[in-house]
Amino acid sequence: AMSVSWRMDSTVQEGYAELAIAKASPDAVGATKHHSSPEPLVLKGIRSHYFGVKFTQLQPGTVYMYRVGDAKHRSEWIQFRTAEKEFKPFSFLYVGDSQNDHKTWWSRTIRQAYKQESGAAFLLHAGDLINNANADNQWGEWFYAGGWMHAMVPSFATPGNHEFYLDENKHETITKHWKPTFNLPENGPAGFEEQVYSVNY
Repeated sequence: AMSVSWRMDSTVQEGYAELAIAKASPDAVGATKHHSSPEPLVLKGIRSHYFGVKFTQLQPGTVYMYRVGDAKHRSEWIQFRTAEKEFKPFSFLYVGDSQNDHKTWWSRTIRQAYKQESGAAFLLHAGDLINNANADNQWGEWFYAGGWMHAMVPSFATPGNHEFYLDENKHETITKHWKPTFNLPENGPAGFEEQVYSVNY
């Protein structure tokens, strides 16, 4: 399986993702369409819509191509490879505390790491991705610094203390970005879905 999520403006009421096995051709032969309803995020009076789909029953060890968007606006076609059916040695990138100065440090760190280990099966983010939980510009810089890697290499993220804020009742609360941004497994303890979870690769 592979999950993807993406963000569009609040005028978009229905998004979808298209998926096909990647072939040596510019055509997406046999692409399937997967519809998604918006999950709104409102910060400082500004509303955006997040979308997400989970591609299931994928073939192992196979390169797929997908794109996301709506009827008028779509991304480029993006590729990913599924895990092998039987065990083969693999690598992954483990990073933590990207947090500050994304365009100074985080961009160089993640790009150099991927250059060193370009066959990495996934990225594991160990919390404190940004510094201020609901700062939309910091999330934007985090994604900007990772660029196309965020679209091609699966990410498993766990929240750190900087992904939490005090809500109006003074309760520690996960950032409003977390659930719409990450399309993560929901097999953790009740109330902590997509924050605490397990996955087999």
